[in-house]
Amino acid sequence: MSVRRLSGVGGVSVAVFGLLLLSACSTEGGRITAVYGAADSRELEISVDTCNRNPVAEVEETPESVTVSVAVDSASWWEAQGECQDAVLVTLQDQLGERSIVDGDTGRDLDLLPADG
Repeated sequence: MSVRRLSGVGGVSVAVFGLLLLSACSTEGGRITAVYGAADSRELEISVDTCNRNPVAEVEETPESVTVSVAVDSASWWEAQGECQDAVLVTLQDQLGERSIVDGDTGRDLDLLPADG
């Protein structure tokens, strides 16, 4: 059995191709750009910059806050084209009320914008 060492441009190309394949199977966070809804509603529309990469929201509710995190499938640049603004609809267990909305990835408070009727 012989072992060939990959070197030079060919070796780098194989290594880069391998990393691209691995990254296509992983997930990463999506940047939340806006949250739409109403305090007397259980529905929130989360706007994210994910470029059509199938965003999925995870919500953690407490009496004081609603924390939203968005995960997306990693995609190569040729798959993540077109309109980069996507929306994820979430249903809360209780009405939002006076609770704050927190970005789970950054920890920053998010403003609630009025939903289009």
